[in-house]
Amino acid sequence: MRWFPLLLAVGLLDGAAVLKTSASAGTKNSAAGVGDCPLRDDTSIVYSLATGVGPGSRIWVQDFLWWWAQANTLPNGTSLLKYQALDEAGIQNCKLSQFSNLRLFINPGGNAYDQLTALGETGVQNVRDFVWRSAGQQSESDTNGTAAPQSGYAGFCAGGYMAAHDFIWESMYEGVDYYNFRKDPPFNFVPHTVEGSLVDLTDDQFGDQFGYQYRLVNVSNGHQMFYYGGSSFGYNGAPAVHEPASPDYDPLMEVVLYYTDFYGHLTFNLPAAWKYRNAFLTSIHAEADNCSVYDCPTEGSIPVNNILQNRAWLAEHLNNISGLSYKIPTVPLPPSFDTTPPHSSYPTPHCRRTARHQGDVQLVFCDDFDTDAGEVASGLWQWQRNQSNDMSSQPWNTTFLDAWKPDAQPGSGGGTLTNFGSAQSGNGWAVAVPMSDKSQAVTITTHHLELVPTSTQTLNVSFYYKGMFHCRVMCNHCENFTKSAKFRALYFVACMCEPRTGNTGSRVGSGFIASAAYDGLDDWYTILSTRLADATTWQYHSAVFASKAASSMRLKFTCITSANASDNFCGVDTVAVSAVASAASAMSPIEQGRGSTL
Repeated sequence: MRWFPLLLAVGLLDGAAVLKTSASAGTKNSAAGVGDCPLRDDTSIVYSLATGVGPGSRIWVQDFLWWWAQANTLPNGTSLLKYQALDEAGIQNCKLSQFSNLRLFINPGGNAYDQLTALGETGVQNVRDFVWRSAGQQSESDTNGTAAPQSGYAGFCAGGYMAAHDFIWESMYEGVDYYNFRKDPPFNFVPHTVEGSLVDLTDDQFGDQFGYQYRLVNVSNGHQMFYYGGSSFGYNGAPAVHEPASPDYDPLMEVVLYYTDFYGHLTFNLPAAWKYRNAFLTSIHAEADNCSVYDCPTEGSIPVNNILQNRAWLAEHLNNISGLSYKIPTVPLPPSFDTTPPHSSYPTPHCRRTARHQGDVQLVFCDDFDTDAGEVASGLWQWQRNQSNDMSSQPWNTTFLDAWKPDAQPGSGGGTLTNFGSAQSGNGWAVAVPMSDKSQAVTITTHHLELVPTSTQTLNVSFYYKGMFHCRVMCNHCENFTKSAKFRALYFVACMCEPRTGNTGSRVGSGFIASAAYDGLDDWYTILSTRLADATTWQYHSAVFASKAASSMRLKFTCITSANASDNFCGVDTVAVSAVASAASAMSPIEQGRGSTL
């Protein structure tokens, strides 16, 4: 049961009754629809219940609107705030832009693909026409030349993805040719790429071992809100269009909320909610409460006063974006509308605060993936996860996610790493669990690390690694493979299928590679290349090589797999790059520490 169970249950029943009778008792504008358009003339807010809206998101938006309507109800019971749900058929049958009293379209969370598919070309265009009615993107006036009524779009989580031009999902680019986007593309209210889920916070696609797919996070105005896999930009691959220093800067992008404890690879102020013209988008779920369906937070996950504070914050932004002026209830914790970015720089990595590296002037880079007690683990912001145009493997992450703490409750910080063992040192490490049925490389790459451009400089790269792979042959029509148990065993271990007359096959490597590149080039030098067969023992590797008088370098770790097994993984810990003055200018790019070849 949700908070205030008695009042809320009554409110939802009342709301349901209003919506149920509105199609028959309400006054409809027949000129503004085709077929059966159930939208009432006096409705000011529509929220989508198209196929693909999540069960939790459905409840949250209904609870939020019911709560807001109570503050705008007259003594005789008449509500001044008129809201209504439309499914995909209703959105397709109603020309929303022609309803002059309609000011706000809310798109809840859920599955962006399913919602776009359900809306279809007609539904998507009806929403676009409504939002563009006053956005300045298409036309500033209606067909009679008069000013168009103000309109706004609010997209929560999936609704934020749907508002973008395209997006990156867990390191996979998903644009015009992906999935159903050629037929049913996003709305493009925000002409930029967004990305998610933010896997340093939680992995929305795979969840944790309890099945929870959410996290209560701190945001820059002092509130706490739920994250369920929403989008952002500047995180890993989507440009930081809100940053004036970015070559992709767009002055129309107005960020109103940031994540406090997490950072992007491309920005240290990671957006959590933003405005673009008359669209208001959230990465977090400000409308969320505790509820009882499977994808809701468990009871007590967020206190009632915080729920009300978030609702008041959200209602104010929705008024502003749509030109509405509905009364907002007074709440015990007043909402904060502070939009100040929380950070002026990236944090000092934990490794630089340890006795080993503190004050080390020769240290170019380090990451031990550890945190101090009480500190929120901020993830892999020093690294960029690889991008792919295919259904690639899961991206690298850190063991601080609850997914790697199967005997801990979410957010408790407890538990043991029963799946993959403990860290080499400290309390965390980087991990990749490819879980792919085809050969794929999953990488993390550092920023461009600044070097002193001198031919006498020598670099030392050191790290610990471990992992395990179960290889699988990738081939077609290999007759001997199916006939001989000895052949199967041999080539299962070797990860290859030898081509024979009339047959096809390919060799697929599985393992771990460390490499380096200079000056932004993609000419990578191998530091270590090896197969992984020990899931428990950390192996140490150190390589010394000349810097080639470069001004910068990048370090990359690659995890490769060709089998779908739950215990396939690569692990990295205690990474350091140091620059040492040396006269060895004639050294080869990799002078020592070369590993075995795949």
